[in-house]
Amino acid sequence: MGRKKKVKKRDAICKYCKLFQSSDDRRLIKDGTSLIDYRKCPKAKKEVSDLAEACDQFEMNQVFWCIKWDCWLDVRVCVSRRKKEGEGCVRCSQGRIIGEINKEKR
Repeated sequence: MGRKKKVKKRDAICKYCKLFQSSDDRRLIKDGTSLIDYRKCPKAKKEVSDLAEACDQFEMNQVFWCIKWDCWLDVRVCVSRRKKEGEGCVRCSQGRIIGEINKEKR
């Protein structure tokens, strides 16, 4: 079993950023079976992908789209579930990323 890579705020991606999520200038592009979300970033003043590496202006959004539960989930709920282990947490990689970014912003 390999070691898990530690996620840092610098590894954050735009889809978790408050500025990205608040942008109304949006277009979706189908790439095979998935959709890539492109939005106009007010800080970068250019169109960026939801999977783009976050810039220095990154600010964690309070909610994110949880892939495992297929719904919008509050960051605090995800972090709390991960701490309690077994109460609704599936220990996914997305939750690990959310937890690490959230830990660093304090």
